[in-house]
Parts: sequence; C-alpha cells; structure tokens
Amino acid sequence: MTGSATGGGWEDLRATFTQAGLPLPPMPMALAAQLERRDDWLWSTRDVDRGLLYDPRLIIDEATSPVSDYVAIAHAGHGVNSYFLTFQVVLGPLALFAQTAWGGVYMDATVQTEQLRVQFEEIAEVIDLAAAWPADARPGRRLLVLVSEYKSIDLCTWLELDGRGQPGLGRLRRSSRRSTALRRARQELDRRGPDESVEPRDGVEVTVALDWDDAGSVQLVDGALVFPADLPSQPGIYRFRFHGSDGVRVYVGETSDLRRRANHYLIGNPAGRTNKWVHDLMREHLASGGQIDMAIALDGIVTVGGLLRPLEVGRSMSRLLAEGAALHCVPPEQVLNLHGVGER
Repeated sequence: MTGSATGGGWEDLRATFTQAGLPLPPMPMALAAQLERRDDWLWSTRDVDRGLLYDPRLIIDEATSPVSDYVAIAHAGHGVNSYFLTFQVVLGPLALFAQTAWGGVYMDATVQTEQLRVQFEEIAEVIDLAAAWPADARPGRRLLVLVSEYKSIDLCTWLELDGRGQPGLGRLRRSSRRSTALRRARQELDRRGPDESVEPRDGVEVTVALDWDDAGSVQLVDGALVFPADLPSQPGIYRFRFHGSDGVRVYVGETSDLRRRANHYLIGNPAGRTNKWVHDLMREHLASGGQIDMAIALDGIVTVGGLLRPLEVGRSMSRLLAEGAALHCVPPEQVLNLHGVGER
C-alpha cells in the first residue's frame, strides 16, 4: 500500500517536488526504502534509463515478463514544450505507465499541477488495490494500464506473462477519452476476482484494430487469374481493392484458410455463388485495364467496454466481427460485397 516512505531517495524526491510546488507521487510501501535518486528528476528502485521512461514501450514489454516489482519517476522531454512527468510501476498483478504534461515553456503550471494531483490520487488507489491483490488471483497474467494524453493512449487490459497476445505500441487502440483507464483498473482489481465475469451491460463499446499486410496484386495472365504467392493456409481477414477509371471499389471477406479461399476464387466454381461472382468480377476488371491489390490481416486488437484484448482470428465469431468492422471503414459507395456483407 501507499503511505509515508523512508529512505534517502524518497526524501530527495519529496524535497524536489515540494520545492517545485508539486503533489507527491504515490509510493508503494514495499518499494519505498529501495528508491534512489539516479539523476536530476529521476528516481527509481532499479537502474533504468530516463529515455525508456519517456515512452511506454518498456512497460508494455515488462507487462508480459516476470520482472521484479519496481517503481520509477522521471521528468523527461525535448524541445521547449514537450516535457512530462512519468510514473511507472510494476507491482504484483499491475504494470502501470502514467504520463502527464508538466514543465514546458508554454504550459499552464497551475492547470498541470492540478492534473498531476488528480492523477496521483487515482494511481494511489490502484496501487493499494494491486498490493492487496491475492497472489493466486489471475496467475500468469498482469494488468497493463497506460495513460498518456501526449500519446493519445488510455487503456487497461490483462496480458499473459508469457508474451501471448502482447500488442506492439503501433497496434494499441488510441482513445480520445481521458481518465478512463485508471478507473477501469480500479474496477478490475477491486470488483472482480479470478473467476468472476464482466457484469452484463445494456450496451458495450467495441472497437477493432486490424494489422493489414500487403499481400500483393491479383493478375490476369493468359486469361487466367493469378493470386499473390505465399498466401498462408490459416484464418484471417482479406481485402481486395479494385482500382479503375471510376475510382476504387473494395471487397472484404473472412475465411478459416486464406489460401483455400483464393483457390475458390481462382476456379470460380459455379456451385459457389459468391465464388463465381468474385471470379467473374476480377476477370472483367483486370481485362478492362484495372488493377486489384490484396491485403490480409492475421491478427488485430479488439477493445470491448474499454478492455483491450487480442483478436482471436481462429474463431469464426471474431472474424465476422472484424470483417464487419473493416466494411464499415469503407464508404458505402465503394463497397463491392453482395448486399454489403462478406462471403459466408
């Protein structure tokens, strides 16, 4: 839990923050005595580079690694206005990164100080809950909490300690909502044990972020369709962009086997209504001088009710959700899918 701390590092931090007119950051009692001053405006319980505390990449990696508990506080930035106070902690089931603007030339010190006070109070509640979290609850998992207005990141999600489902920073679902991740973290650590389920709600916000990879182009060679080589025989979402004189049209589908689905389009078996329709459409488009580019998505991120989790492309339900989301990103006039839905 947080509370009065002792030790030279904490005393130095307290004096520095007090002199600057800032509220004191929360300090896990179990780590207080280990806190050391590493450099100007840099305190931590382990040796860590200041630059690594400017970006959440470190905490994302450690959210899925069996690292020892630690805390680090730093003031870091660049230029004249991009400066932030960063609070980073790994404590039991919790891996938390919170970044708040402070110290820039053009910043309002009063406003930023108040934002820090509110954020520190919320973090203190989360730390107290993490410190009291049962050791056998959600074994092998850690709650990743990221809060950074600068990077437009506000998320809270459980991740596996063995690295499964770990999202890279570029794949994190950004959010314009503020101060929601810390609230969700309190709910996760306070209201739910390892065997409880999410409380039912009348409505749940769902977002989908797909990792699209360029697979190549579809060609027409000697009157026959040729699909991109090396399509994997695994589940995924696929997207065809038809480029022509009248603009761009888009077809999106999902399948349990991407290579097999391409073969179905290649043959255009009349017994498969959609297969034949796509086959004929591609042949006609390419014969008229158009181009067709193909992209595939083998994984992605789904955010349900504010909680981020990997997209399970091996499940038909998840692929259908992703397919529908991808279609909703296409202007209606560009959608080629029959009746606006993908192939079943």
